[in-house]
Amino acid sequence: MSKKTEARLLTHAASQFFRHGYSNLSVDDLVQGIGMSKATLYRYFDSKYDLLEIVIENLFQAIEADINELLASKQGPEEKLRTFLILMVERLEGIERSAIEDIKHSVPVLYEKFQTLRKHVIINHLVKVLDDGAEQGYFRRNMDQGVVAHIIFAAIESLTETEYLAESRYRFSDIFDMVLTIVMYGNVVNTTER
Repeated sequence: MSKKTEARLLTHAASQFFRHGYSNLSVDDLVQGIGMSKATLYRYFDSKYDLLEIVIENLFQAIEADINELLASKQGPEEKLRTFLILMVERLEGIERSAIEDIKHSVPVLYEKFQTLRKHVIINHLVKVLDDGAEQGYFRRNMDQGVVAHIIFAAIESLTETEYLAESRYRFSDIFDMVLTIVMYGNVVNTTER
């Protein structure tokens, strides 16, 4: 079996699942867009369900790889935090909310897996970024950075809901900057304390 063919199937399937959802796609739809047969897809994956599960796992493995590279970089704490959040936006912005809603209703187990991985990967790594900044004296050592990570995550989560964005004059990037600014200035050590 060719790794190249498998990778091509996964890339195409990810774009389709995250654009259209699960119930709106047949296996015929999935293979038609890349000129392969259903038999080829079934050589690599047991089912459409199996394919979506692997797509979700691969998404978060790629995000973790990006974050690990960032954590190893020489960027300063504030820049690392900003880059971290930009990475999350870039990796997740191509996912249509309607597709996730469809996955939620069609395959709730995989929806839960998506949500669990998203929260786990983002919050755990965000805590690492914040803890690293606290060790360097940039963020307050007397604050639980896990709580700060949850505040950032929850604020961005709630302020980027479709309903809020539809009524707001702000774009996602504006909200992202405001959340980061509010959290950072409440979390940054005064220059006299460094």
